[in-house]
Formats: sequence, structure tokens, C-alpha cells
Amino acid sequence: MNFLNPFVLIGLAAAAIPILLHLLNLRKTQTVEFSTLYFLKELKKSTIRTIKIKQWILLLLRTLLVIFAVLSFSQPIYNGTIPFLSTLQSNRSIIVLVDNTSSTVHSSNSGTLFSAMKNDIRNVVETMSESDELTFIPFVSSSTYQFSSNKQQLLEEITALTPSIASATISDAFQKIIALMAAAKHPSNSVIYVLSDNQTAPFEQLLIDSLEYQIPVQSIFYKSYSPTSINDEPNCSIDTIQFKTTLFRSGKPIELEMIVSNTSTKEIKTTVFCQFGTVVVGQQQITLQAKSSQRIPFSVNSTENGIVPVKGFLDNDSYEPDNTFFTSIRLNGKPNVLLIGSESKTQFVKNALQLPGGVLTTIRSIASTEIGNESFSGIQTVFIIDQLESIQPSFLTQLSEKGIGVFLFADASLETLQKFGQQFGATIPSEQSGNPFLQFTNSDRRHPLFRGVFKEDTKGMVESPKIYSAFPSQGGIPIIEIQGGAFLSEYRIGQSKILYCAVPASIKQSSFPLLSLFPVVLTRSVSYLSQSEGIGILKEGGVPITIEIPTSYKESSITLNDPNGLQTKVTPYSLPSKTAIQVTPLWQLGTYSILSNDKNPITSFSVNIPTNERKSISSSNENIVSLLQKLLPKNNVENLQNSKLNEKSLSKAQSKTELWQFFLTLALLCAFTELIVASQFREVAE
Repeated sequence: MNFLNPFVLIGLAAAAIPILLHLLNLRKTQTVEFSTLYFLKELKKSTIRTIKIKQWILLLLRTLLVIFAVLSFSQPIYNGTIPFLSTLQSNRSIIVLVDNTSSTVHSSNSGTLFSAMKNDIRNVVETMSESDELTFIPFVSSSTYQFSSNKQQLLEEITALTPSIASATISDAFQKIIALMAAAKHPSNSVIYVLSDNQTAPFEQLLIDSLEYQIPVQSIFYKSYSPTSINDEPNCSIDTIQFKTTLFRSGKPIELEMIVSNTSTKEIKTTVFCQFGTVVVGQQQITLQAKSSQRIPFSVNSTENGIVPVKGFLDNDSYEPDNTFFTSIRLNGKPNVLLIGSESKTQFVKNALQLPGGVLTTIRSIASTEIGNESFSGIQTVFIIDQLESIQPSFLTQLSEKGIGVFLFADASLETLQKFGQQFGATIPSEQSGNPFLQFTNSDRRHPLFRGVFKEDTKGMVESPKIYSAFPSQGGIPIIEIQGGAFLSEYRIGQSKILYCAVPASIKQSSFPLLSLFPVVLTRSVSYLSQSEGIGILKEGGVPITIEIPTSYKESSITLNDPNGLQTKVTPYSLPSKTAIQVTPLWQLGTYSILSNDKNPITSFSVNIPTNERKSISSSNENIVSLLQKLLPKNNVENLQNSKLNEKSLSKAQSKTELWQFFLTLALLCAFTELIVASQFREVAE
């Protein structure tokens, strides 16, 4: 038995008052006047006994009156039913917290876990009396909820409930429960059911945040929907897609790997498919051991241009949402390159870019004096070769605002180079000379410029030219290093990349243009500098998404293109350090592209189910019960195990009897009886 107002029980001490009064009355000396002994003889012994019995009865009734009145005001609740007090059974306020995350779509011979949850919620609704009220709160939902006693309406809402692709927001659900309990009609008999599939991640995050909740409910019941056989059902997942290639060109081989996991307890044979755009470009049959992962390589040669959706998928199994993984790449076609400098100095660069087997490029050359007449429309990469003295350093910022990559050769005075370096964050302390010459001291073979060029993808030395003098930089990302700083380094201005080379594109200060490394660096630089965000951004569904875009689009409206081709206008917003767009939560899986006003692709992102939903489901619900007990330390969390929520189990879990009416009735009966006995006592005494 529980008491809603336990402090009222202090009033039980008042039950001692009638007893004290009775004892005090026994000590009083009463004077009885009589004139003759006749009256004493008339007083019969039986009358005296009657008076004493009635005195004890009055004492008992008055004591019970106080006890029953105090118990009534303390509002006692009995967990269960009392046969002869069935009319006092309390009406109920029921909250069902239901897991509607993607992992509940797991299926077995008896159907999906989510369908089993919905059937049990229907059972709860069917057990409601006319005055009961119920609401259910999905783990993933932005809606507000209210109690309802309309069974038909509740059943229709249950039928319309569907799983979500978003991560669970248990914190929001608990806050909604607390708000609902303030409006409950029957707070003394309220009950909460938590229906979930035993994935602990949503609850564990709350513990990491050190959150505790105080919900005014006596008991919370956890029901598991993960039968012990769930992991025996065949289930594989594509966890991610990783690209080995770093520079993407249309018509060039693209190397990638799909990481595929078997979350079940049995060996599985399945087929892995790789799709570029709308075309399946490869497939492999694989065998995965139980509880294991495997990397599946693919080599693809796609002729598409622009943003290309990439999709990996498997044969159907017991859990289909994790059979697919979406990503995207930008395949650039023929890049347009502009060379700025004198005709004699640009010749080495032009020859290197036009070598057979190199990147097919459209190359134009202009002098620095012609920059003001150039629109730079359609240009992806600019090589600034010499004539830096006649170019304003702010020209680099102008190019970055247009999303154009820059390759800058150090063919100028130290003072001029230092001014240019300030624009992109480089420090050029002094000119370095060799005796007899400088050489490379280190090179980063893991950088995209070199990845795949050498046999070993590690740091190490590459062929070094003879460098007689150079202007090495400090800061940024060093790609090739010499004494005093970086020979070749990478910097960024906004969304654009800048490659700085510490020597001119001539043989006056080094033999660099004569090495086979020279055309390799230049041709791969064109691909690297003209490629903006080669791999699309990965996001999870059901949450707001922020995407950074080049600052040149900050004033115009742009277009969001969804996986079905539906287009929506989006207005970018500007911050001091970036330009971005804010996208409302997306509920469709797939690749989205962002287009400019002239329908040119700006960037892309792909929406997948959360990583947590791809993990195997535990068959034990003890972990969830333990987590709930930590999150709700003042509530009693009970484990319903795998029992079905039928009428019998619901009645046992939910039935409570409010005894305050019973004790109030007893108190009134005692008061009425005390009045009758007291009146008769006065007649006898007279």
C-alpha cells in the first residue's frame, strides 16, 4: 500500500486524545446526592455494567474515527484489486513510450518488431475503461501529445504510426512525459510503459550527459521486443563506402571499398552491388562469417560528369534499411585552366599540362595586364607564373570567392611574395640558397597529389631536383619540404585551395621543370585544385542539416535537388567566416545536390540511417532496465521481459484501488454510531 499524502499520517497521533480524555475522566471524583438509602438500592448492578461497556464502545468509536479520517486524507493506494472493493478501482492515466527508430523494422517469422509493439499498444487501448486516458509518445517525433479516452481515435493513431529514419531523442520524450503528467486526470494511478528493441545508445547518451529525471509515477514498465532468436535471422549491412581514389575524373578509374558486416550468428552468402548514377557498375558475391566484417573492393570507370550519386546495396534480408548506403562524388570533365604570366615563363607549364596521358585541359594564357578584362567564367584553375609585381595580392581573394583554385610560383622579390603570403596565411621569412644546391628533405606521399603515384602510400623521399635558391614557406600543409620550410605547400582561402611552389617555373633557380616530377605535380594539381569537395558530405536523416557553400553564392537563392528530382529554393545565409544553408530535417534516404541559379552543381550530401541503427540488437533487456533505473533513480522500473501485454498482465501491472473513499466511509460510520451510542449513554446516566 502506498500513500499519496504520507505526511498526513502524522495525524494518527490524534487517536490518543480520546484515550487520554477517558483516563482523565476515570480520575475525577463525582458527588452523588441522595436522601435515603432507597435510591442506592434502586441502582442495579446490571446498569453499572452497561454504562461501563458503552464508555469503552465510545472510546473505541472515537479512536477509530480519528484513525479512519487520517487514513482517508492520506489517500492510500493499493497496488492491485480487492474483490469486495472493485467499485473503488482507480481510473488510469497511461503513457506508452514507443521505440519507432529504424532498427524496429527487424523482421522474423512472427513479423517485424515494430508491428509487435503496435499490437501491444492496441491491447493496452482495449483494456481501457471509459474514464481511463492514454497517449503514446514515439522516440522520434516533434509533435505534442495529449491524453485521450477515445478508443477509436487512439486505434487510428496507432495504425498511422510508422518507423523513422532518425536517431532517438529520449531526452525530448522524457520532457514530454513530465509535461503530460502535469495534465493527467488520474495522477494517483498513472503508469508508463517503455517499449523498445534493446538498443542502448539512446539511453547511454543521457548518462553521458549526466541527466536524471523526476517523473511523478510509482512504476515504469519496460517491455523488450528483441527475442533471443533475433540475431539468428540473416542480416548483413553496408556500414560505409570509402574511396581509395582522391582525384576524380570522368573516364578515369575510381577505386572504392564497401565495408560489409554480418550481424547475425550464422554464415551468410549475399551479393554486393555498386551503382553509379542509375547504372549498376559492379557486383560481387561474398560469404561472410558470423559476427564479422569484410572490405569489398570495386574499380569503376564512369563517364558521367558533375555530381554522381553512388549507392551500395545488398540482397534483401531480415533488416532492409541497413542494406543500402548512399554517398556521392563529383566527377569533373575537361577542366579549364588559365595561365597568367609572360609567354616565355608560361611555356614550361603549358608543355607539362599538354603531355600525352595527362589531364585533358583547355588552356589559355594571358599577361598580368589583361586580368581586368578577364571574367574568369568557366575557369577552374589559375596558374600565376610570374609578373607578380603588377598583380594586387587581393586578386587571390577574388579568385577564391569564385571557387577557383590557384597554383602560385615564387617568381618575384621577397617583399612581393611576403605580401601575397599574407593573403593566404603563409610566412616566407627569407630566400634560401644552397651550397652547392638544396634538396628535398621530406615529402608526404599520402597527400592527394601523390596518392596512387608511388608504390608505397607513406611518407618518404621523392626524386629531388637541384635547387640553387628558393623562397620556402612556413605554415599551411607541407607537401614537399626543403631546408628552411616547404618547397610545395597547400593553403586555403575560403572554399578554394592554393598550392605554393618555392621556385619559379624556369631552370634559372632549379632543375625542377626538367624532372618527370614536374608534369606529375602540375597535371595532378589541375585535378586537385579544380575539384571542389570530390566526396559528398554524409548526414543522418531526421535532423537539421547545415551545409557550407562557396561565399560567391551568399547573395543569391540556390536550389536543393532531392533524390527524386524534386527541387526546392533555399536562401543561403552569411556568417563572418562562411556562407551556408540550413536544411530542415530530411526523411528520405539518398543523395541531395545543391545547384546554382544557372543549375550548375555546387555541392552534394547524402542522407543515411544513423550508424547506431546498423548495429546488432542485444537479446537481453537487463541493460536497458539498468539504464532506466539510473536515469530515473526515484522511480520503480520493472522488467516485463518478453511477456505479451495481454489483458491479464496489464490488469496486474496497472490495477490500483483508491482506499480513501473506503476509509472516509468507515470514519462517517464511526461518527454516526458514536452519536447514537452517546445519546443512549446520556439516557442511562440520567
